[in-house]
Amino acid sequence: MAINLNLADAAIREKRLGSITGWSGDLKEIYECVSCGNIKNQERGFTQAGLCQNSCAASMLCSIRDAAVILHGPAGCSNVGSGSNVIGRQAALRINKTYESVVYGDDMNENDTIFGAINSLKALAKKVIETHKPKALFIVNSCASAVIGEDIDSLVNELKDEYDIPIANVNCEGFKSRVWFSGVDAIDHAIIKSLVKEPKEKRDVVNFINFFESERKYLTEIFEKLGVGIQFLYLNSTIEEIEHLSEARATVAICSTLGTYLGHALEQKYGVPFLKTINPMGMQGFETWFKGIAKILDKEKEAQIIIDQEREKYIDKINEIKKKTTGLKAVLAMGAGYSYEMARVLQELGIEILWLSSGHLDPKQDGDNIPPAIEFLGKNSPNNFGTNISDNQNFEVLNIINENKPDIFFSRHPGFTVWAIKQNIPAVYVGDEYLAFGYKGTLALARMIDDAITNRSFEANLSAHTKLPYTDWWFKQKHTAAYIKEV
Repeated sequence: MAINLNLADAAIREKRLGSITGWSGDLKEIYECVSCGNIKNQERGFTQAGLCQNSCAASMLCSIRDAAVILHGPAGCSNVGSGSNVIGRQAALRINKTYESVVYGDDMNENDTIFGAINSLKALAKKVIETHKPKALFIVNSCASAVIGEDIDSLVNELKDEYDIPIANVNCEGFKSRVWFSGVDAIDHAIIKSLVKEPKEKRDVVNFINFFESERKYLTEIFEKLGVGIQFLYLNSTIEEIEHLSEARATVAICSTLGTYLGHALEQKYGVPFLKTINPMGMQGFETWFKGIAKILDKEKEAQIIIDQEREKYIDKINEIKKKTTGLKAVLAMGAGYSYEMARVLQELGIEILWLSSGHLDPKQDGDNIPPAIEFLGKNSPNNFGTNISDNQNFEVLNIINENKPDIFFSRHPGFTVWAIKQNIPAVYVGDEYLAFGYKGTLALARMIDDAITNRSFEANLSAHTKLPYTDWWFKQKHTAAYIKEV
């Protein structure tokens, strides 16, 4: 289904992709349901926590090096700005660049929610533009401003008439979607509509959608061997670079969930090919992904040489540690873009998956294709395993860990990781998206796993002095099936 770029806002994932946040079953069931297009959301009788698409959008916008961001909402909705600003500054120093972005929160109060705050927002926007002279301005709304119906779109149009810079409204109020990645889509939608320009010429550049670019140097060197540069998005990018995204040879992503909207939008509007394969996690993932890029660039021979070099450099070291990891049993709790990918990587290391918990599920991507990671596992997994969709519900994950009693637990969020440790289970926090990237990353992951299962004193000590807040009654429940139902 085509992305509707004529809409003022990006359609949320629940409507656009049929995304779900509650489900329980196994790999075989979820693959069959996704393949047939008949998977249905299951509603919880109780929800403990959740993530907000507003904070997701704001944090990523704040990482652009020369923009200004106004967070239009209460002070609490602006707290992500300070941390993201620090990350942006640190990342810019890493590549010897200057970080000039500014982040403002306008601290809506009770008076603003009654009488409106559009005039004070206008005054702040004008002050920010005239004082800091940013290359672009993003106004990010919140639940509070959306509930009272602030007409930010009209304000943006008024400001555009007065100032000669791109100005965009990012509508990402938290209550609109349970899927926090809808905030990424809101950014992409605003950027495509307000910043990206028509291509003047094709350039030997690949758009690379990622989070924190920790392997920027490594990737730059690999892509240079293919004769192309990389435009990393959005951390450390500039407004000028974003304006020229339509001139790239291709768009790829470290995470298909992260990249689906921008990648498909650039392909749909400007004809920039978007790579739709499994992610470059693990050995097979890297080879499939890199060959896919090479095919688009007509550089397949060069890519094969690079792949052979990477394999020769790391495979013996990986196989040596694999002797220790083979036979381990694991539980995973990660986001939709990493859970099924990481399960595949762990299977490459001889680890058996007992259970996989995913933050949400997109039954399809914007190009109407099944998520490649689910399709791959559905066809190739050596064993069936339990799986559920759990949007950051710690109490569900604790139950699953207690029921399965794995040898090791993997998470993309530290808030999950600590609960496994408190149950005396070794845990690996996959915070860096490049952990397990290609052969190099797979070796790093294997070493981390070896360390986690070898050095057990921390888990033993913490679990011995920790009383969990959950009763024996809860641990006797059958994970999530007892209290979620199809709606």
